Amino acid sequence: MVEKYIVFRYRLLQVAIDSLLVFFSLYGSYVLTEQALYIPNQYRLWFFKTLILMLVVRLTVNSLLGVYRQIWRHVSLEDIINIFKAVSLSTFTAVLVIFLFQGSVINWAIFLVDALLCFSLFSGARLLRRYLILKTVKQKSKFIKKAKVLLYGAGEGGDIFIRQIIREPYSKILIEGIIDDDSRKQGAILHGLKVLGDRSKVIDIIDHKQIDEVIITIPSATKQLIEGIYKVLQQRNVKIRTVPSLYEILSERRKLTNIRDIEINDLLGREAMSVSFEFLDKAIRGKKFLITGGAGSIGKELVKQITHFSPEKVVVLDINENAIFWLSYELSQLTKKDKYSLLICDIKNKEKLDKIIEKERPDFIFHAAAHKHVPISEFNPSETVLANVLCTKNLIEIVKAKKFIKKFCFISTDKAVKPSSLMGATKAIGEILILNEANLNKDKRFCFVRFGNVLGSRGSVIPLFKEMIESGGPIRVTSPYSERYFMGIQEAINLILQVSFMSSETNAFLLDMGDPIKIVDLAKLLINIFGFNDKSIGIEYIGLRPGEKLKEELYDRDHEKLANSPHKKIFAIILNKNEYGLKADDLAINNLIKNASRHNEDEVIKKLKQMFPTLTR
Repeated sequence: MVEKYIVFRYRLLQVAIDSLLVFFSLYGSYVLTEQALYIPNQYRLWFFKTLILMLVVRLTVNSLLGVYRQIWRHVSLEDIINIFKAVSLSTFTAVLVIFLFQGSVINWAIFLVDALLCFSLFSGARLLRRYLILKTVKQKSKFIKKAKVLLYGAGEGGDIFIRQIIREPYSKILIEGIIDDDSRKQGAILHGLKVLGDRSKVIDIIDHKQIDEVIITIPSATKQLIEGIYKVLQQRNVKIRTVPSLYEILSERRKLTNIRDIEINDLLGREAMSVSFEFLDKAIRGKKFLITGGAGSIGKELVKQITHFSPEKVVVLDINENAIFWLSYELSQLTKKDKYSLLICDIKNKEKLDKIIEKERPDFIFHAAAHKHVPISEFNPSETVLANVLCTKNLIEIVKAKKFIKKFCFISTDKAVKPSSLMGATKAIGEILILNEANLNKDKRFCFVRFGNVLGSRGSVIPLFKEMIESGGPIRVTSPYSERYFMGIQEAINLILQVSFMSSETNAFLLDMGDPIKIVDLAKLLINIFGFNDKSIGIEYIGLRPGEKLKEELYDRDHEKLANSPHKKIFAIILNKNEYGLKADDLAINNLIKNASRHNEDEVIKKLKQMFPTLTR
């Protein structure tokens, strides 16, 4: 109620000011055309009637065209154009009324001059308000300690960023200038700031102006561009930050001024992701989703990206109460509370899982819950089997019995290819269970998505390396020859969603992971991002841990081949044959689960080795 009153009072003030301006405009137009300061008695009644008409018509048209919904302190070119339209329409309307009903006038030129004056006064009042506010902001900001900043990018991103900073009275950024590689922009002025040169001059500019920080203001910047700037700036102890990417702005509703530090994913040189927002919006809007392991790294990103497309509801299952708590907070900032349910659930409990699914009746299920850490799983074989095999089997059995579920997507890993670890073996069984059910069940779609390491996920090498650097090193790496495939978490999840909804006869998919990266190169890159070198932060080689491979494989070349899919960064996996000859209800899997339930560790390992001779145990 209070907010409505404040808005009403603000708009009433706008109307009052415009009413005065309409009077001054009409009077001024009379003075200019008739060259007289005073209106003779014989014209006063005409002037009064015309003023009333102008007030009614101009204020009504302004209201209809949304002029009074403008915020004067943020008036823009679009607002000024709208005022021009309103003045033109109201002038035409008033002149038409006078011509039809009044006939004679002092001088028809009065209305042309009045239109020009009225537009100038309406626009000028709003621009003056904006100018005075910006002047006040500048005065306040003089007393704040600011970092000297150089912007890279004089395009749309730079323009919006500068305007936002100018309006912010408590900004701790002092923009000293702009650099841009476009030769046409050299020497140009943007909001009073000069484009000082291109990338080749950045070191000289930093030294001359004593720059503290460089901010990349190009939302569409490629990783190659960011890496190029980063390499140049390594010559100086200057902080580098960037505005959010276009994907972050569109999918996470971030503002352009939400600048962030350069992350390792920005420097990996992967091609920019093509995102079909319309395709995903059509597939997700108004549907119900259930995500297991929804508070983990992969699951949480799935939840957040699905939420962006306005589903009917997202149901999250996770056993980690603390992670559920933090996810609850994040979702409260993104959507309404009736749009999600966060449930603590151990999905090994098939009866409880069945009740939840029957109650929530999801259209789609993403199975992201799993034990994923290779070294930990090696010492907990039974728990790994129960979490990764029993839970998957439980879900498949429930899903195939529920007619309302349309699709089931299993999140897999490259460690399932010729598995050397217990974790990889259990995920390979999950893939086989999915494929067997997909062959048997034609009424609904079962599929799995396989990919490599995800940057930034909990327990990945990046947060571990960061902690080692912050503690002074050394960074412990398994081997100088150890390689892994890496992908950003946002890209991975977006591709998983596209896999789930694309039309394809295939049920097995592999994400394009690009080229493998040496772990030691990743460590060196992270050391540089933190402002150190590999001499100040050492690197120590500790050897492979139990279950680990020196190099991962994305698919089994002996038994699988890749085919193109409708998306260029997603491959369909074509199986030549079922390598291990397992069926969903096979005695081997049931015996494996039975031994795991009894925590008969030796027997669990024995059964897995019989299925997967590649295990290193």
